[in-house]
Amino acid sequence: MVAAGMVHWISVCFEDKHHFDGFKKEAGGLGSTVFSSATPSAAPATVTTASASAAAGASAAAAAAAASSGPVPFRVALLCDVAEHHVLLRDRVMEVLLAALEREYALDALLAVDLRRVLMGGLVFLVCLGTHALAVLAHVRTRLDAHQIDVSLARHGVTEMLRLLRPPYSRPFAAELMRLLDNDALLDGLHASDNDHNHLDAFLRACDGLVDVPDSVSAAVRGGATISHRA
Repeated sequence: MVAAGMVHWISVCFEDKHHFDGFKKEAGGLGSTVFSSATPSAAPATVTTASASAAAGASAAAAAAAASSGPVPFRVALLCDVAEHHVLLRDRVMEVLLAALEREYALDALLAVDLRRVLMGGLVFLVCLGTHALAVLAHVRTRLDAHQIDVSLARHGVTEMLRLLRPPYSRPFAAELMRLLDNDALLDGLHASDNDHNHLDAFLRACDGLVDVPDSVSAAVRGGATISHRA
């Protein structure tokens, strides 16, 4: 009851145009740091009831609060904490995060980017929990294909997923993430750093023999040479 009320309160806060006034006063670069601190601390474990591998982690709320005292990331972190401990509320948490992600905000362009990266971090956390991985990936892919989400934001989300998740992957999850990766605009820049390249390469190797790897994805990692794969 308390958790459900908290989610409702946060959704109302996100709908209030004045709620994000305080975000203007927070430190820049927020979205790139808040959820990187929420990396699960336990060893990876296969999520058998859903579509991803993830770790059972420390509290996302505590990690995000340690990274920033700002009200926006703290409330997103509270949503993550609710999702982690209340499986039946994950549908509602996802709805709140997606609605907030797609809302227009009267913010400076760079701050708006930071805000959406914080919200994307919440969605990535849901993917790591496993139960809503397919729904989140499908939503991002649909919006990306329709040019309704900034490609850099989608790339940020994918980069974080590749960094946090570990095999074994389920076939549905691997196939859905592969469909999301099969986008030239998203791939452009995804492998710019050695870390991103290594995470993407590791994902492709883990998927070899599990799902088909699109030529565009394989070429982006291997400089034009496709890897052999089985259906």
